[in-house]
Amino acid sequence: HRYWAALLQSGSTIVDATAGNGHDACFLAAALGRAGGGTLVLIDLQALALERSRARLRSALEHEGWVISTSGAAWHARQRESGAKLAIRWLHGDHASHLEKMMTSSAALVVFNLGYLPGADMTCHGMTRHISDLPRLPSGCPHHMHTYHNITWHNMT
Repeated sequence: HRYWAALLQSGSTIVDATAGNGHDACFLAAALGRAGGGTLVLIDLQALALERSRARLRSALEHEGWVISTSGAAWHARQRESGAKLAIRWLHGDHASHLEKMMTSSAALVVFNLGYLPGADMTCHGMTRHISDLPRLPSGCPHHMHTYHNITWHNMT
């Protein structure tokens, strides 16, 4: 997490390509808020994952003094104390499909947490299984392997 936080600046865009239960989303939103605000995009194949992530992130942000307004699949949050602003987008579906449509080369950070959604259906055919899933991602995106279970790529420019 320290590595991720060091990459962020005010206005950064972050993509959590496998939102899961929302633990990384909470850390990333807090780190982005400390950096001055920006955009957080959360993607997951399973609707249950997005539901859990939304609940966990809403609770964490409200606990930290953020005011949240929602509009469809988008949230806008403002930190009462610092005035930092977050734009949060929720995307349901396969991360590769969504990332192909996005300008991921402008993202400061794209995070993958490989594996099953804890406590969910372990027979999900679209789960992110292993590193071999990465070639499906858009070409031209800089990358850096972070850990075996968490894969991170970021823009070095």
